[in-house]
Amino acid sequence: MTERDLVLTGPTYIAHTQTFNVGEELVEIGPVPAADLEPCKQGRFAAPTGEWDAATDKLKKFGAVILRGQPGSGRRTAALRLLLNLCEPGRLHDLTPAWEQPRVSLLPPVQPEHGYVLDMTEATEKSPENEFGTRLLDRVRQNGIYLVVITTDEAWSGRWIGSAWAAEVRFESPGAYQLIACQLRASGAENRVSLLNAEDFTQIWRSRPKAEDARRLAQLIADPANRTAEQILAEYGDWRDWINQSLPSELDPRVLMWSCAFCDGGTRKSVLKMAEDLRKHLGEARIHKGILLDPPSSKRLEAANIKASGERVRLSPGQHGLARAVCRHLWDEYEGQREILTGWLKEQITTLPLPDARRVVRAMLDLVVRYRDDKLLTGLRDTLTGERRPLAVYAFSRAVLDPRYGAHVRSRLYTWLKRAPSQGLIDVVAEVCGGQFGLQEPDMALTRLRLAAQKSQPGSRELGEAFAILAAHHPGKVLAAIDGWLSTPSWMRAGINAFLGLASFYEGARVLCEKAASFDGPVAETTVIRWFRLALGDPSSHEGALSVMTLWGDDAQQGLLDKQLTIEILGAALAPYLRDNVMARFTDAINITTYWGRVFEVAVIDTSRANETTTVETP
Repeated sequence: MTERDLVLTGPTYIAHTQTFNVGEELVEIGPVPAADLEPCKQGRFAAPTGEWDAATDKLKKFGAVILRGQPGSGRRTAALRLLLNLCEPGRLHDLTPAWEQPRVSLLPPVQPEHGYVLDMTEATEKSPENEFGTRLLDRVRQNGIYLVVITTDEAWSGRWIGSAWAAEVRFESPGAYQLIACQLRASGAENRVSLLNAEDFTQIWRSRPKAEDARRLAQLIADPANRTAEQILAEYGDWRDWINQSLPSELDPRVLMWSCAFCDGGTRKSVLKMAEDLRKHLGEARIHKGILLDPPSSKRLEAANIKASGERVRLSPGQHGLARAVCRHLWDEYEGQREILTGWLKEQITTLPLPDARRVVRAMLDLVVRYRDDKLLTGLRDTLTGERRPLAVYAFSRAVLDPRYGAHVRSRLYTWLKRAPSQGLIDVVAEVCGGQFGLQEPDMALTRLRLAAQKSQPGSRELGEAFAILAAHHPGKVLAAIDGWLSTPSWMRAGINAFLGLASFYEGARVLCEKAASFDGPVAETTVIRWFRLALGDPSSHEGALSVMTLWGDDAQQGLLDKQLTIEILGAALAPYLRDNVMARFTDAINITTYWGRVFEVAVIDTSRANETTTVETP
């Protein structure tokens, strides 16, 4: 795809997220999606355990509740249920921070009698400001709002909590049986509720699973495949009993099993290579003679419970979810070897054929989300560069919208850009923001694109395409954002890079021309002309602006853009720079019968008018 051949497809999404910045730290505020309120409804909601009974009284008394519980325990659903007791659904908002040090001053403006959910699950690089908890409750009282903070015992600890301890509630998951029964009835699988009384599930109820695990079990029970209780229990338990019984005792079939688990459905050649590489990472130096003495690959694969179909291999395909379970088992059982395993996986995603590398990336993402593994996430960021960059875009595009871990990944993208990002990382983030994430959450995407544009070298195709895609679906938001950046001296570079990137794609040029044409006044006074002049006046973007103007002229002469409108825009934009001989680069600019000759004529007339005005105004 070239800049001039951009084709945009897909639905349009409208979001109303706002960003509140102090310096380069931010807290994003957005409406709670209606779908998130469904589990809170009567008949769907299962009451949590722990100190839940005290939560409503504390919310009424302090205006705030701090729910301390483990991720996946149902804290967010419980937070929304609490707020719905006091607020209308349309008055509920999410607060999503990307801060290095939590400070109350970073919180956005709020509205009285509205409800807010602040996610402080992830520990920050710096401890919160002194008395953060006390100041937070003071802010709640001053603004007359209701706030629920969801956090963990590890993240919410320290002297900075202050008097907020009085608003704390120890949170534990609701009873799994009740939660699953409610979910089955709500999903139309009431006929499967009786299965919950099977003796096979007795041990599950005793283990008191988290809400996240209970919901997964409900999905397995409701699956149209109508599996037996025994089959469901095996998959729900991540096939742990099967793995413990079937994990080979010898190294060769073990590394083959692990390799196939991460590349399930891939080629036999890739799985064999992965296994050999893992042996090297584990310090087993094999000479050629040893390799040549290996049994035939068919026997080796059979010993590892791997089934071949042509050149494709699967890990016991009849056991649904087994490959993912084996990956998790490896990460759990051999936690001390994660650094070696991470190095091995990073090597695979850079050397395997792209389809198989993508399979490994998918398996790595599952571990990133399940174990909140930032090192593995960073490994994807640093490894997938150059020709492998599409895999990084794929990985982060999936992770950034994950309902469990997406907020943290979005925060990581922002903080990575704040530092000294490589152009490769900037381009990855730009592509992610120009994809489904940007279509669904344009405000969040623009917040990250602002930093990307600020740190980017001029002429990034990926950055320009991201702005063009967003402008096709959310033109008002994109143009307002660029105008705001160009009006702020500290964000001028971001504004210029964003404008020129947008203007370098036909779709972006069309949006900009529509904006200029809709202006109720002389074309010479349009915002687009001002933006071109700002880009021309900056030495670092002067040449880029002239290149974009050349593209506009070519498109206009081919009938893709309004010829007369672009003549007036470009002529007015070039007028202040005629003495710098800017017209020399345009073909036949001295011939007034040509396109560029007419642009030159408009520029000369505009300059003359400006000079006349200056002369009249001079005393």
